[in-house]
Amino acid sequence: MATRQQVVVSVQPWGANSMNFNFPSKNRYVLVAATVLIGGGMGAMLPAYAEYDVTKYGAKGDGLTDDSEAIQKAVNAAAADKADSRVVFPAGEYLYTKAITANGVTLSGRSANAHLVSGSFSACVIVSGEQPVVSYLSFTTIAPGGTAIECKEARSAKIANNFFGKGFSKAIDVHQLNSGSIKDNTFQVSQAGYGFFGSDMDSVSIAANVLSGDLESSIGIQVGRSKACKIEDNRLNSFRCGIELTGSSQCELNSNQVSGASVGLEMNRTDNSVCNSNHVNVAGDGIMDDRNRDTSIESNIIVAGRFGIFNYGGQSCTISQNRVQGGDTGLVSDSTLTLEVDSNRIDGVTGNGIEIRRDKTAVLTSNTVRSSGKVGVLICSTSNPDVVGNTIGHTQKQGIYEADCTGRDRIQGNTLTDCGLNAEEPAAVVFVNSSKAMSIQIVSNHYSGNQEHLKYYIQTFQTPPTVAVSGNRTDTLLPNKIGR
Repeated sequence: MATRQQVVVSVQPWGANSMNFNFPSKNRYVLVAATVLIGGGMGAMLPAYAEYDVTKYGAKGDGLTDDSEAIQKAVNAAAADKADSRVVFPAGEYLYTKAITANGVTLSGRSANAHLVSGSFSACVIVSGEQPVVSYLSFTTIAPGGTAIECKEARSAKIANNFFGKGFSKAIDVHQLNSGSIKDNTFQVSQAGYGFFGSDMDSVSIAANVLSGDLESSIGIQVGRSKACKIEDNRLNSFRCGIELTGSSQCELNSNQVSGASVGLEMNRTDNSVCNSNHVNVAGDGIMDDRNRDTSIESNIIVAGRFGIFNYGGQSCTISQNRVQGGDTGLVSDSTLTLEVDSNRIDGVTGNGIEIRRDKTAVLTSNTVRSSGKVGVLICSTSNPDVVGNTIGHTQKQGIYEADCTGRDRIQGNTLTDCGLNAEEPAAVVFVNSSKAMSIQIVSNHYSGNQEHLKYYIQTFQTPPTVAVSGNRTDTLLPNKIGR
């Protein structure tokens, strides 16, 4: 019952133009091989594929008849075929009330109007085996809950160009997939539902999908316990969390666009993962980095309602070249072992521009903070902080505020303008109170602009030899105060 196909074999002899040979398929399927010797060149052995039309196996596609058995018969026939075979769905609404199991075959819609309608909670399409494909199909449900596609213990699976309507708890649920892609699908995600949910995957690409949710409780893409997966170029709107990566290693979140979410992107307990070049515009936190190891957050553009970037409890994190606008605090890091914050730009936050608390080692270089409602750079209870070469301006309180830090502290080569625009007395442009520090260097900084409400340029509660203050310049008449 397979549709006859035609195979074209192209042979390129030495120095000649290519030649095409046409072979019509026969009977149920055809596997064609051509070996042509021209001028010493060998031709290619190319397989043909057979199409198994579900309507030829009894499927009605009228939206009323239960087509479960007919679809399964077509799938079984294709799976028994030794060739590359495809189960095709002509235009229609194919109601199915039982799970359809497809091992190593292709399921494909013949037109944009090929709809699979789930009629029960347990009805789903289960794909497994080598190189299964699901493409150009529309999935909807009249029995809310359940899963549209479940992919498990598969290799090199491809789920592409499908549409998933509301009603599913998980539109795509993937487990133990080794390589493959989830690409160019469109999702409408229900309340408390997931667009894509995947775990225990290796080298899977989740790319160029479009997802919309309910904002309060749905999650767009969640990936857990996976390795070397790439989540990139997806567009997500209105989710509680746009993309969540947890318990995974060597994964990448690149060039995604997330808007209208409570949390844009979240990485939780990951190892050696990156979050680069994403565009995030959310009501809550832009990027959350929670207890990760060796993560990189780079070149993202973030508009957030609360924290632009929030990093907590990791072993090593690099945050560089990001642009954060609006929100409460531009960048927050808490309890990280090793932190590098370099060349970020933060504009127009209502709270602190950069806030570092309880990090073991923190290095802040070449960052720009403009228009913060509180302090430009706040560092508390951190060991060996380095604040070097940053540009800080238009802060309502101090430009740099350091308290309760330990080790060797350095504030050097920073450029500050118009700080303390609404400062409380007594106030300074640079303020340090770290009684347990081994040494504090405040050298070669420059301040210009506002001096109203300010009492000091540099104020420290520590005295020499713990404190070294030298080479600092200001265009104002503000004095320094070293010691109480």
